[in-house]
Amino acid sequence: MKTFSLFLSLLLSINLLYAQEKVNTLLPSGYYTTRWLVQFKPLQAMFVEFPVSAEYTVNKHGFGIEAAYRPAWKKELEKIDYEYVERLWENYRALNYFNPLQNAITIGTFYKLYFDSYRCTHIKAHFYYRHWWFNEKQTEYDDKVRFGAQGYQFSGTRTENQEIYGAKITFGGTFSINVDKKLEVVLEPYAGFGYRYRSFHYQTWDGEFWGEPINYVEEHGYDHIFSFQFGLSLGFGSDLKKTLTY
Repeated sequence: MKTFSLFLSLLLSINLLYAQEKVNTLLPSGYYTTRWLVQFKPLQAMFVEFPVSAEYTVNKHGFGIEAAYRPAWKKELEKIDYEYVERLWENYRALNYFNPLQNAITIGTFYKLYFDSYRCTHIKAHFYYRHWWFNEKQTEYDDKVRFGAQGYQFSGTRTENQEIYGAKITFGGTFSINVDKKLEVVLEPYAGFGYRYRSFHYQTWDGEFWGEPINYVEEHGYDHIFSFQFGLSLGFGSDLKKTLTY
């Protein structure tokens, strides 16, 4: 929480300075402004995910849609080795981004409220659906032994499906550089909080489950997840279009 507060304070301070430079270019009364903005999240490429969003703004209000695709980069895996991240996340379902068998698609919509006319600082409400899956892959996972008992373990032919419904509230800053009269490069760092409801359905054939041989086993369940969110968006926007209202 302290780190988030420091980040938000720094972001607001920088944007106040940035907005001050534009104070002398405020629009006269009787005008409204519009703009298109297309953005990507370059940091997500580390997880082989490629999100893109499109936003249309009118004055201080932004309305947008977002989609993302994450392809699997292996067809099968002898053993899923999470040793380097298990210290942070012990829940198998929290490790989707580190599993090379997983595919994912995401679709969502969002609303942005800018705190000033030149969109230097904003709050964003984001709602989305994500589907994780892989079908009939030969794989194996063996959690570390914890407290003298066998951890989560399976091996065999595996199918997984996860349905996620999520919401995020983030605070961010917008920095833009004009490329020409009609186009600008836009950079937006952000941070906030998120909630996800996740249901999962796992099927395993001809292998082991919790150290016992099995022909077939099926798992169902759900969980609620609260998380801290942060990231960086980069994209291109049209220059502000000024329209006379009368």
